[in-house]
Amino acid sequence: MLLPPTPHRQHAVDAVLSFLEDNNQATAAAARNFVARVLELAIHDISLDSNAELSQEQIDKLLPLLQRLQTGEPLAYVEGSVGFYKHDFVIDPRALIPRADSEVVVELCLENLNSNSHLRLLDVGAGSGCLIISLLSELPHAEGVAIDIEGEALELAALNAKTIGVDQRLQLLNSDCLVELDPSDMFDLIVSNPPYITHGEELGPSVAEYEPHSALFVTDGDAMQFYRRIMIEAKAHLLPKAVLVFEIGANRQDDLALAAGECGYQVLEQREDMCSVVRAISLQLIA
Repeated sequence: MLLPPTPHRQHAVDAVLSFLEDNNQATAAAARNFVARVLELAIHDISLDSNAELSQEQIDKLLPLLQRLQTGEPLAYVEGSVGFYKHDFVIDPRALIPRADSEVVVELCLENLNSNSHLRLLDVGAGSGCLIISLLSELPHAEGVAIDIEGEALELAALNAKTIGVDQRLQLLNSDCLVELDPSDMFDLIVSNPPYITHGEELGPSVAEYEPHSALFVTDGDAMQFYRRIMIEAKAHLLPKAVLVFEIGANRQDDLALAAGECGYQVLEQREDMCSVVRAISLQLIA
């Protein structure tokens, strides 16, 4: 039974939590926020009046969503949006779910850019657009290009760009890495969270079953496959002193540093996420 016969607001929160992979302060907050949105309540109403009984209308709204969570579908897909950096992004299985760990990628990018300058930014494998859109929202004089090999992902990025108000400064390009870029297109910064999972690596069941495999897995067994390709193809599109910023998987910073050196780049900085895992690396072409 997903809910007891006479469910209260706290029962709804507990039901959501029971389907989440982790049970910590962050997931508890996510569960309360989810229930508040579904029931159209303020978040503090969930905490302050947790024993209030649910109406039949509220139960009817909640049950189908709990059934989806019960199958393992990620909370963000069930809810249809997720908070990232300073905005809510519409999200569905067309793209990877933006995660809080990735916010350090945005922070590292911003530290390498002058917000008062006219800048050109490129996001390779943009997915939902969370990285490039977050950057453009912080850089009012910047323009960007979002590349993805999946046209459906670009449709989602377009929706988010319009919702957040940066669509007039963002070009969407369906491309396999950088091959469709105009040869004259040059950038101050290139950011990417490319696929780096090798087949056989363990993933949470909700990730493996529901999130798009083309955004997760390499195709040749080399976790650095797409990093190398982007670094090589980027050389023709980097302005002087331009920076590349990559998101990386846990414990892969040494592999990326080695690949970067082989491709003619130097590591500028490594940045840890909230769990003290190196999650972002900035690179620059060796002069």
